[in-house]
Amino acid sequence: MPRLDDRRLLLIEDEPLISAFVEDALVEEGAFVVGHAASLAEAEDMLLRLHPDGVLLDLNLHGVSALPLADRLHELHLPFIVTTGYDTEAMPPGLAEEVLVKPYDLPLLVAAVQRMYAAPAPALPVLRPSPSWVACR
Repeated sequence: MPRLDDRRLLLIEDEPLISAFVEDALVEEGAFVVGHAASLAEAEDMLLRLHPDGVLLDLNLHGVSALPLADRLHELHLPFIVTTGYDTEAMPPGLAEEVLVKPYDLPLLVAAVQRMYAAPAPALPVLRPSPSWVACR
C-alpha cells in the first residue's frame, strides 16, 4: 500500500490515549495529523479551520452520538473512517468508507486509511458552518 505522505487527517476521538497511538501510527506512514477533537463542537471548528483531507471519526464522543457529524462529512465530501466500540449492525449502510470496531490493530487502521485515500477523490466544496452546528453551540 502507498504511504500517507502529505495527507492531512483530523482525529475525532474522545479517548486521548487512543488518539495518541493512532497519531503515532499514521505519522510513521507519513501522514500529518492536523488536530485532535474530542467533541462535536471541537470537530466542527477544526474542520473549518484546519482543512483536513480525511477524518477518523469515533461514533460515540463522551456519550454523544457523532452521526450528525458523519452526515456533515458527507455534505463536505470528506472521506472518513468510523471507529466504534459498539455494535455495527445498527449503523446506516454506507455510513463511511470503512468501519473499524474497537479494539482494532493499528496496522489494520493504517491499511484502512491507505484504502480510503486510494479511492478517487471527490470535488471539495467550500467549508461553511452548518446551521445545525451553530444551533448546538
